[in-house]
Amino acid sequence: MADTMQFDLVSPERMLASVAASAVQVPGAEGDFTAMPGHVPFISTLRPGVVVAATDKGEMKYIVTGGFAEVTGAQRGEASTSEATDD
Repeated sequence: MADTMQFDLVSPERMLASVAASAVQVPGAEGDFTAMPGHVPFISTLRPGVVVAATDKGEMKYIVTGGFAEVTGAQRGEASTSEATDD
């Protein structure tokens, strides 16, 4: 199992982040969750909150207003949001 997963945070205007992350904390509509390498594949809607990606350069934080998150079985996660800002 790999130590990191590819994480992308995108909005309709641009890609906000594309990093190798050891964990990504996400504000899911049914509750917060943390996706890690090897996580079971799933899709969730997002509620307003903060997405935190743990990288080798520290934590990257983004405030999101909603959207959805997808974690695939291929060491990859993506969050799509209509609006996001750096924390």
